[in-house]
Amino acid sequence: LLLEFEVGAWILGDNDDFLGATREQDPIYAAEVHLVRRIEPGCWASLEANFFRGGRTTVNGQPHDDLQRNSNFGGTFVWTFKSRHAVKIGLSTGLVTESGGDYVTALISYMVRIN
Repeated sequence: LLLEFEVGAWILGDNDDFLGATREQDPIYAAEVHLVRRIEPGCWASLEANFFRGGRTTVNGQPHDDLQRNSNFGGTFVWTFKSRHAVKIGLSTGLVTESGGDYVTALISYMVRIN
């Protein structure tokens, strides 16, 4: 098993020309974890979870009630065949959604290595 952990942040500058006002936005912090299991060479599956928080905005010194706090959970499966082809299947769903849409995402992709 392989455990991956990532952290990050989006840091945004002020917009001094926001409809004649100044708009500021707090940083958005993110964390993501992957638990990966290699099944055989070229074939693996993983479980993923992520969390985002922050981004509250202020316009001309007036704070808005728009804090972003979202998290998702999902899984991915990849199968490689004929050494150059792979199929990826994934599914994720929202655990906590305080901003934006609460949705389920399905992914199916086919990849070919060209070189």
